Amino acid sequence: DTSGNFIFNSLSLYRKADQIRNVIYIRGGEYKGNFSYEEQVADGTAEIFKWGCRYDNVVVKVAGNVKTVGIDNIDDPATKDCLYNFNEKFIRFRSDNKPTINQVVRIEGNPYAPVIMVKKDEASIAEFKTDSFDGEFEYKIIDASIKSKEAARQRAKAELYAYADQITEGSFRTYEKGLKVGQKIHLNSDIWGYDEWYVINK
Repeated sequence: DTSGNFIFNSLSLYRKADQIRNVIYIRGGEYKGNFSYEEQVADGTAEIFKWGCRYDNVVVKVAGNVKTVGIDNIDDPATKDCLYNFNEKFIRFRSDNKPTINQVVRIEGNPYAPVIMVKKDEASIAEFKTDSFDGEFEYKIIDASIKSKEAARQRAKAELYAYADQITEGSFRTYEKGLKVGQKIHLNSDIWGYDEWYVINK
């Protein structure tokens, strides 16, 4: 206010809220989960059984009996009890050995599940919450290179750290020398009601 470091009335500040992100949704690639299984009851006519997940270390059981499993479009179906298609997520039986009515068909293994993570900055949400707005600024990240929940959590934390608060930008004119891009500059003004640090970018 009195230092004379900037030309009077040249200081201009404004807050930007268009970049705020305080609820981050992460959709990554797939990770191999712990042992799991799915079951279906045969109707006596179906030869193909579709599943919800892709599985590694596949074991197929029909009425509790373990079946030999081949790879669909690779192995000879005559040499296996059934064939598994990883990409299409189904098991195919031959017509002469398909499960009979009411038999339980079970697939076991390690499922490949999508990496999905939601992380919120509750302080930021509370700051922007009003009677007509819940305070949430949502943002979605789709990145197939994220292969674990921990990696998704770290990515979401980094996004919240960078964007959960409003950004204040401003400018001023000065006769002082020595200011450079990348330096921090301290704005301390009772008149303006500011006591904050900024980064010079121009």
